[in-house]
Amino acid sequence: MATNNSTNSQGINAPARLPEQSRKVFMAKELQAKTALDDSIYTTSVGIHTTEKKMLPDAVFLDIAEVDKESSSATTGRITMVYPLREPGVLGSDRAIGREETFETKAAEVHCNNNRKVIVNPGYGKEEIEMGYLDLVEKHKDGLAQWAKDDFGLGCRRALVETYDHVLSDPHNDDSATDTSDICQPRWNSNVFVAGIKGNAKSQPLYDPNVATHTQNITTAIKGLGQANGVYGRILDSVAMDELINFATKKRITQLSLPVKGGKGWVLTVSDLQAAYISNPAWSKHNLGSRWVDGGAMPESEKMGWPGVIGSYRCLLIVQDMMMPTLKLGIATETGAPDLLVAKYVMHGDTDNRDRDGSEGALDLAILHGRAALYKWEPQKWMPIKDQEDYGKRVGAGIAQVRGIGIPIYRYNLANQEEANGKSGTAFEQFSSVLAICGLPSTVPA
Repeated sequence: MATNNSTNSQGINAPARLPEQSRKVFMAKELQAKTALDDSIYTTSVGIHTTEKKMLPDAVFLDIAEVDKESSSATTGRITMVYPLREPGVLGSDRAIGREETFETKAAEVHCNNNRKVIVNPGYGKEEIEMGYLDLVEKHKDGLAQWAKDDFGLGCRRALVETYDHVLSDPHNDDSATDTSDICQPRWNSNVFVAGIKGNAKSQPLYDPNVATHTQNITTAIKGLGQANGVYGRILDSVAMDELINFATKKRITQLSLPVKGGKGWVLTVSDLQAAYISNPAWSKHNLGSRWVDGGAMPESEKMGWPGVIGSYRCLLIVQDMMMPTLKLGIATETGAPDLLVAKYVMHGDTDNRDRDGSEGALDLAILHGRAALYKWEPQKWMPIKDQEDYGKRVGAGIAQVRGIGIPIYRYNLANQEEANGKSGTAFEQFSSVLAICGLPSTVPA
């Protein structure tokens, strides 16, 4: 039997580890991507407006698909809206001469701007060797397609909240002749509904062409509701939804053909937080009751291709939007100082700038879509671009397009946008969408 002659009687000494630099290291070849929210809301229900039809599509998007060479080379366009005949006829023996009714029109301007996304990869050399086993170069290029999808979704939400997408409204450093940010300045959707305000549509925030005044009108309406459970705003219960329907009706938001009662209605996108309450049958106070049709009971053919349909209520097809923006209300602390209202968005990739923690002033949004809620203009669709430097050692790749997304706003006088015409008495009309401001749901339904 072997004996242990060691004085400490601790047995065999532990083997020494190899020095750090000599140890084998496993490097996984499969990249793990950080999970980002999947945006599939604004990829369906696209309508076409052409020079032949000159009519609004029965869809959420007004896709400016101009076909002649003259319009395809333009970077600013106009859509003309004609009013129906309004005046009474000529009766009995009255003379018809001098009683002729003329056309009344308004026009909406549409804009577009350059939009590019570029990446850099090594063409050869040590850098290319080090990245080669992960196939990072090709994966980097593949990421451009997802970025473009994120960018389109961000542009749609930005436009529905602030009239123009970021491609049009964010400041650029290029030549002023091509900079659209001067004429497409962010302004709140002209149809703002604050959940919790009851009664006539005139009780809702009044639109004002001055952005600061409009903002103050909105913040005053929000503050007028007071706080509930320490936060501003009211969630979308049955009372708020009925008021929203009445508001959209009074604003004459053009309806879509939808699988709802009567066959006509609007698409209402809500955040996943609102959706959890709307679809909760245990919500005891102001639940949607028997007029709620759960999405699980709706045939796929009735969901109109919209992903995320959770159900319908009266004339609303309700869709969950995981990327619904939020608002942040900043109440002025000094006398005479204006309140602040800032929209927060899910940006590209996994960047989420929204306030959803229930902090003071955090508000949720919902968006009501009517026919042609947005125009989308792409004179040049996405195309691959590339560049290289230092004999190909640095290789730039990317995608480029010319695009604009915005709310169609029809004006009587494009040169003087606040001038109203005699017959309708209005300077502009926006009858395609509503921005609904609501409270962030708490942990327990109220």
